[in-house]
Amino acid sequence: MLSVVIPAYNEEKLIGLAAQRIGEVLRGADIPYELVFVDDGSADHTWEEISRAAQTDACVRGVSFSRNFGKEAAIFAGLEAATLPWGGGGGKGVAVFAGTTPPPPRTRPAFMARGPRGGPPPPGGGGGRFSRQLATAGPPSPARPPPPPRGGGGGKLRCGH
Repeated sequence: MLSVVIPAYNEEKLIGLAAQRIGEVLRGADIPYELVFVDDGSADHTWEEISRAAQTDACVRGVSFSRNFGKEAAIFAGLEAATLPWGGGGGKGVAVFAGTTPPPPRTRPAFMARGPRGGPPPPGGGGGRFSRQLATAGPPSPARPPPPPRGGGGGKLRCGH
């Protein structure tokens, strides 16, 4: 599964469109995925739009901050909420978008399938420098406890199929 982390700040008009377009591209490329939107304390209705998208698409999840903590904190929270390759989550890679407007949809599957310098993807999947680093980082060190179990149904979620 590919986890796509998308921090959002006052992006109410783009959440639904981003979820739809990214989902279409990943489903079309037969890539199981989850979209993790992080509302970074928006003053508009960003959280309501994330909630609406999650109600209509089981592949959409959300995290909400009580106030604006900044893009880096939002990305970190999204990574904490994502299904990662280690810790038994079963994820294969992570992509982080800097905002809700993704690159042109037709370019994403090729980018995600590409490995270092255009070669084959690394074991564990992913694409792009950041995704490769996460995919090959291995399990958390013993000094760092694994993340707490996530809520929801106990079944496996294979979105995009």
